Amino acid sequence: MDLQFCLTRSCKNKDAAYEVLDFLLEHDNVQAYLDNQNAVPCKNESFELAPILDGMKSFIEEGKMADYQDHYYPSEMAVDAQIQTFLIQQDTDAFLEKFDKDWLRYNRDIIRLVEDYQKQNGSN
Repeated sequence: MDLQFCLTRSCKNKDAAYEVLDFLLEHDNVQAYLDNQNAVPCKNESFELAPILDGMKSFIEEGKMADYQDHYYPSEMAVDAQIQTFLIQQDTDAFLEKFDKDWLRYNRDIIRLVEDYQKQNGSN
């Protein structure tokens, strides 16, 4: 699965939230998600994979996989277009400069939240 679940410390109704998470992570519900998304599970149980993944099963079973790169940056960055431009222009410095600038621009709210949290709770 390509999802992450968590509860914040300030969650008002943790018991109900954990109930929802338990439901979502029930075997049959995970299998339904895998079937719908042609996904690979992150839960260590026996699941049936989509036939489209047959050629990948040995890699999956051996743990020879990497996450999608689009999971590491916001879609607003339009990294697909940045990569296409890089492939055409072959200008590594320009690509990295734009990527770094856009990373800060599109993540400024999250960066600020992390900084505020670290100020209040200490850095780990």
